[in-house]
Amino acid sequence: VESSALMPAVTTLLMPSYFTNFGVIYVSLVVPAGYTTTSCVHIRNASSKLETLMPKMDDGSRYLQFWLVHAAITLLLASFASLLAWLPLSTHATWLLWAYVQLESSTRKIYGWFESELGKKSLEDNVLVRSTARIIAALPSNVEDSSTNPVHADNVAAAEGDKSKVE
Repeated sequence: VESSALMPAVTTLLMPSYFTNFGVIYVSLVVPAGYTTTSCVHIRNASSKLETLMPKMDDGSRYLQFWLVHAAITLLLASFASLLAWLPLSTHATWLLWAYVQLESSTRKIYGWFESELGKKSLEDNVLVRSTARIIAALPSNVEDSSTNPVHADNVAAAEGDKSKVE
């Protein structure tokens, strides 16, 4: 991405978060949409020579990869929106994240990571699944283990037996 395309949004980095939100919209949606449209027009209007068409197709595939990465990052940011609202300068960090993702090397690197994660043979090998399992295992449980407190388990069973007699 040419740096001149990001210049209007750079000025929002020096402003409060309310104005930086407009810069985030510009950097994450307007600039990539413009480049995607330009890439599609070049592919549509290309001559039939394969040598001239391949670089344009490569550019087009890059923007397809960008939009997949965009969807994943948008989901991630939406998931943590309530937490990010409390962090100072989080809007500015979001702006920098979108500017970083627009770099061709970072788009391809992030997309390659997604592709390798989704291409694993078993779901248990996936980083996201393993991380989620660790987080769930670390959460406190409200259910008591009957093997550690058998007297309590007997009391619960007796109470459930009394309820069935009442019904």
